[in-house]
Amino acid sequence: MKLLLLFVCFISIQICKSQTNYPTPDKKGNHLFYIQHSDNHNTFMYDAVMDGKNISEKNPINIYRILYNENAEVKPLTMIQNSMAYGINFKKIDDNFFEFSLKGQKTLKLYLAFNNQQKPAVFLTVNGNKIYLEKMFIQLKNSGLKPSADYILLTGKDFETGKNVSEKVKI
Repeated sequence: MKLLLLFVCFISIQICKSQTNYPTPDKKGNHLFYIQHSDNHNTFMYDAVMDGKNISEKNPINIYRILYNENAEVKPLTMIQNSMAYGINFKKIDDNFFEFSLKGQKTLKLYLAFNNQQKPAVFLTVNGNKIYLEKMFIQLKNSGLKPSADYILLTGKDFETGKNVSEKVKI
C-alpha cells in the first residue's frame, strides 16, 4: 500500500513539474481550448468559427499557434502540423453539433456544440467523466526523429457540476 501511495505521489509531482512556467493564453471571442506540449511553450489555439449565430458547417474550428519562444507571434499551423498532429478531422452530426478528432490522436473523440450559456464549447468523455475541455497538455517521449506522445492531460470543467477536473489518458 505504501509503495502504491509513493508511486501516485511521484506521478502527480511529474505531471505538475512538466507544466511549470507555461504561459496561459488569452481567451478571446469564441475560444474553445488550447494544446501545449513538453517540448516548448508554443501553444496551439482552437476557436469556433461562427456563421451568424451558428457554428460554420464548412470550417467549424480555426486553429493557429502562438509562438511564445518567438515573442508570442501568432501564425497558422505548418503543413506538417496540420496534416499529422494538430489539424482536425470533423463531421457534422446535426445543426451546431460536430464530432472531431485531432489528426495525431484519432481515437480521442471530441464534440463541438453550444453549452448551456449558448456559447460554443468542446466536450468529451474520458475515464467515464464527461467534461468541457479547456486545455490539453501532451507529454512527449523522445523516440528519435518522430516524437510520440506518452500521455495527454485533459483539463476542463465537469459537465454536470462545473467543478475543475483533470483526466490523464495514456497513449
